[in-house]
Amino acid sequence: MKDLFKLPYDKYYICDYNGDYNEWFYCWPKILTYQRQKEPFIHIDSDIFMWTPIPEALLKAPLVAQHKERDSNFYREVFNEIKKDNIQLPQYIMQHCIGDKYISSFNAGIIGGNDLLFLQRYINNIINFVSKNKGNLDKASRKFLYNVVFEQWLYYGMTTFEHKEVCTYYKKVITDFDMQDATVPTQTVSGTPLKYMHVMEYKDNIRCNRFIVYNMLNDFPKEYKQILTACAEIGIDCPIFSSDLVSKKSLRLEKLKSLTNLTKLESEELNAYETLKENYKNSFLKNRKELIKIQQHQIQMVKMLQNSLISDEHKIEMELSHTLKFIECKESLLDLLVFKSKHHKASKCILWVYNPILNKVDEFVWSYKKVQFLKELLREENANLLLLQAYGKALEIDSDLNTFIRQCVFDGIINIEKK
Repeated sequence: MKDLFKLPYDKYYICDYNGDYNEWFYCWPKILTYQRQKEPFIHIDSDIFMWTPIPEALLKAPLVAQHKERDSNFYREVFNEIKKDNIQLPQYIMQHCIGDKYISSFNAGIIGGNDLLFLQRYINNIINFVSKNKGNLDKASRKFLYNVVFEQWLYYGMTTFEHKEVCTYYKKVITDFDMQDATVPTQTVSGTPLKYMHVMEYKDNIRCNRFIVYNMLNDFPKEYKQILTACAEIGIDCPIFSSDLVSKKSLRLEKLKSLTNLTKLESEELNAYETLKENYKNSFLKNRKELIKIQQHQIQMVKMLQNSLISDEHKIEMELSHTLKFIECKESLLDLLVFKSKHHKASKCILWVYNPILNKVDEFVWSYKKVQFLKELLREENANLLLLQAYGKALEIDSDLNTFIRQCVFDGIINIEKK
């Protein structure tokens, strides 16, 4: 990673991870990394983003974790798989993790501490658990489920059995994975500055990926360009800073062909739509550099609002993006665009917004009622005050309206202008 991306790590080591376990379990390299530590440590998953230093309490704690959690759905599914596969669990897991309704655990997004003797026993118990059950694990059809068992359940069971105190980043117990305000889709349009984000299962979430792109570009432009350059050199498509005009319009068409039996008429209809969208994107290319600057300015404006650095409603205003276009299309085409979703309802339109940083046209399916609501909102006399109230110190109680405004700003549908 350091040689490839030239990132400024203090130290790094290349470790070879071979064998069945590395193929079976995505977190096995983490386990072997823990095993190699000779001094107190805190391991932070690579999908965690932090805007403030690790709290001093965690640095000094004997043992740490991201949070304590209990779940009655997914973890119960895992436990049923354990019984089906005839996997033998340690008694301390059965006693302290498995309840009548909930299964308790620690989230290992952050894990480690100063109690190195305990952590070494923890690693040894993981290796013993996997070795003892290797025969049945080899035959298991859903091996990936066992990552949470030996990394998280075992940690919870051992610490509870030995009466060890675990200092957590989040102090509340999370039930059924409901992270509330710490849920990634909520965090990406947060009205206040973030301190911590663990992406977890949201790696395919569009807003999450955009949020990371925008923040990397804003906070670490040099390193971000290095990453993109390195990816491009090894053949990974990185269109963000490219001026490549190769059309991507056939991607959705190919996906639909693989998923459904498109008629000739449907193929022609979709192809015509994609051509129009591609032409719309191309109409902005000559001004793309300037539009990128405007988009980056929007990102800075949001940060200022989040930090309450703008407090005068008379110095800002909201307006529809200059790269926004409302598209009316036939019901048959709309049905194709949402991949013939059973949840699709009629009376909807398409919003196109050119995204200069990503050099693509973002596409949103809205109801006409929602479009009308947005237009009426922007005509309100106190629209600028509503914008201020959606961010920063003015955000006393969040609301659906605040979230809607922030989503429109994040998606580039609404622009914020200084007067």
